[in-house]
Amino acid sequence: MRVLSDSVAALLYCHKQIIHTVNAGVTWVLDSLDHSYNDIATPEKDYMWLVGTSGAIVRSTDNGTSWMQQPAPTTSDLFSIHALNTSVAWAVGATGTVLFTNDGGSTWDSLAVGTSQNLNSVCFSDENHGWIVGDGGVIVQFKRGVITSTEDSPSSPFSFTLIGNYPNPFNPSTTIAYRIPLRSRVRLRIFDQLGRVVSTLVDQEQSEGAYSVVWSSAAMSSGIYIVTLTTDYAVHSRKMVIVR
Repeated sequence: MRVLSDSVAALLYCHKQIIHTVNAGVTWVLDSLDHSYNDIATPEKDYMWLVGTSGAIVRSTDNGTSWMQQPAPTTSDLFSIHALNTSVAWAVGATGTVLFTNDGGSTWDSLAVGTSQNLNSVCFSDENHGWIVGDGGVIVQFKRGVITSTEDSPSSPFSFTLIGNYPNPFNPSTTIAYRIPLRSRVRLRIFDQLGRVVSTLVDQEQSEGAYSVVWSSAAMSSGIYIVTLTTDYAVHSRKMVIVR
């Protein structure tokens, strides 16, 4: 459910219906949709976005009375949308799909975030800070201003990749591989499940390129650990498992 004000709320029901009220729940209106949708965003009163299967994105500016289909550069299923306002929104979905608009959805750009995992939820606190989480323990953090570049922009920080570690699970050592698209301060750290740093493998300025680091876990107990790559532009994390 999304609550827009003391009197206005909307609920996506069974993927193909939306229920909304404009009088604090005294009455509810049920509207059927012509597509299967997974999430709803309501940045302002009367304004709604829906995202769904096969790259479907629709927008309403009259509290769901009518809907306008928006062009999306993907046919992948979309699972989550977050709108900062009526102009700026993010949508994420299957196989690493990340979409961004800053013109109310008239155009959507596709961004590369270095994973092919399904991305299930997105949330931004402002135009400079946001998080995306997905399958396989994928966590992506954005730390920059409004994004206007697309996937292939050489200045885009979104092509940086924490490839992961191999083998995984492992004992006693594993190789962690990552790639950065431009020079940056890089920190590669290992955290335990309590959020404590147990090892810092890299903490220095690095040039564009691919890197790998071997981590020996001889002093660690069995369990789940998180490897986190931090650059000037973003943070990417993955789960690792030590098995004795």
